Amino acid sequence: MLMAKDIQTNKVVSIHDANRNNKYCCPICHEPVIIKHGKHKIPHFAHARHHLCHAYKYKKESPLHLSMKHNLYQLFRHLNHRVALEYYIKDIEQIPDVFVNHHTAIEIQCSNIPFSDILMRSNGYYECGFDVVWIIDYQSLKFNGHLIDLTQFQQSLICGETLSIYALDNTTLQLHQIYLFSYCGDHTFMHYDHIISANDLLNRQSLNCKSSNNKLNHIPYHIKSNVIQDYIKRCRRKRNVNDLTLTAMYYAQIFDNTIPSCVGITTCHSLYCKISPVTWQMLLQSEQGTRLLIEHSFFMRTFYDDYKLTLTADRIDLLTTEYYDRINNIHNI
Repeated sequence: MLMAKDIQTNKVVSIHDANRNNKYCCPICHEPVIIKHGKHKIPHFAHARHHLCHAYKYKKESPLHLSMKHNLYQLFRHLNHRVALEYYIKDIEQIPDVFVNHHTAIEIQCSNIPFSDILMRSNGYYECGFDVVWIIDYQSLKFNGHLIDLTQFQQSLICGETLSIYALDNTTLQLHQIYLFSYCGDHTFMHYDHIISANDLLNRQSLNCKSSNNKLNHIPYHIKSNVIQDYIKRCRRKRNVNDLTLTAMYYAQIFDNTIPSCVGITTCHSLYCKISPVTWQMLLQSEQGTRLLIEHSFFMRTFYDDYKLTLTADRIDLLTTEYYDRINNIHNI
């Protein structure tokens, strides 16, 4: 924890303003805390005894987490926002890492946690009328040109409003909006990495798929044919008669050497679909496949969309509308 109450003055102070000669207590449970600061430790307060905070169980935070929390606090503070570290929200017994303008809760997550925890904490903020932004460590992301590989945990932090994930580079102190505009299968996405300000983080906007930004214009609309062929070969090597891709090919009478040009189109909303765009686009080529796509929920869950209760039918409508628009655009080029 980076904040504690000075027992003598009864004021909550930051670890950076603390004096080793003073005595401090936890602002929530009022138990004594001590200052910890060593060669390999970020300065922080810790409960003097192994103790469970009555109102909130302080988790052990890594040096990276503590550093990111402090740096984000400073970014907002320098822009004259009303910002608090570790602000305790009594109604839901939650403590956002950084709380800005008594409206936006910023949660930093450097380690994998269950989706149920992300959902519970996010819903708590939403129910109080607050906004929430999840921030991850930029250095933990795996980039490969215009492609990015996201773990299941990282995918669960996608913001549905902007089709983006947000990250802080703790070395350069730059905030990044990683805009995801197409899912390529196998946890791989096409992306655009955009550096944003702390104000941009509060007023999040989508980098629209039809953005006029030149950096997006040259990115291809179609997955390369050899990539599609390799994907189909991997499906066949599984020797699974229930493989969804092979089922879609059977329904639509698509053969390995005659993949139609309408398969492999990159779209923004395909990032929510847990199956490859090759697979769901093959499913759309037949009535049986389309029914299969509608009847089964192939869409992943994110903290934002679970609270907003987005229906599978809505997702399919967005997915197919954009898909057919892309096909028309390609034909008109």
